[in-house]
Amino acid sequence: MEIQRNSRILNHLQKSFVLYSLLYENTQGIILLSLLLLGGVCNAETEEKMPVMEGDSVTLHTNLSEILDKDTILWGFGPRELIISQITRKEDLTSFFVTDEVSFAGRLQVDQQTGSLTIRNIRNRHSGQYKLTISREKTRYRIFHVHVFDVAGKKDGVKSVSVNEGESVVLQNDAAELQKDDLLIWRFGDEGILLAKIDVETNNHLLNDDDERFRNRLQLNQTGSLTITNARTEHAGLYEVQIRGRGSSKQFLVSVRDCVKAALQH
Repeated sequence: MEIQRNSRILNHLQKSFVLYSLLYENTQGIILLSLLLLGGVCNAETEEKMPVMEGDSVTLHTNLSEILDKDTILWGFGPRELIISQITRKEDLTSFFVTDEVSFAGRLQVDQQTGSLTIRNIRNRHSGQYKLTISREKTRYRIFHVHVFDVAGKKDGVKSVSVNEGESVVLQNDAAELQKDDLLIWRFGDEGILLAKIDVETNNHLLNDDDERFRNRLQLNQTGSLTITNARTEHAGLYEVQIRGRGSSKQFLVSVRDCVKAALQH
């Protein structure tokens, strides 16, 4: 009886050891997976704002010189990351997919050498987040926030201005000179944030230093043209200049490209 009891105890211990070993291995796997996921999230997942006028085209760049063997380029749209395009290259064979989603029908163009995505004849419904996933030796991500502006009905049209981060943006007021009773105002964004003002009658000049995004970056010349020095992606958006009394207004759609952080080709 003693031998049987010891045998049962031994079997129980062996089973417990096997169960513990499996649990330990699974725990290690979960921890490793968590670390990998966290690493994927924490790796420089760069973000870029892309303002665009309704009816225009916008190109979201991968910044790759070419797609290499075993590369996968994936584009997702919206909070659910709907797959709208995928390119996979393996052993000189390329598989290519573009969504047939009705809202994007006939509008998507993908560069099969670089994987960059162009959305043509864009509409307000195409505003949102676009996520680029590049699977190479390691997986990298990049986020584009596309904002489509409805500029219908504006008097003098809209001018697109594109610069690289760190450069200066010069927005030219068309007036050759300001008249003695002119009141010139510069505004930014959907909220119409006041950036600068010239009241010729009182000889009063104002630059917005309260907004940290623009602090020590704004310059006005005598004709009312506005310069934004050392531009950052946060300065992308819609700018408007108005000359009150003349009924004159003009809009500029500024995009600022983050060239340093977006260098994914290495």
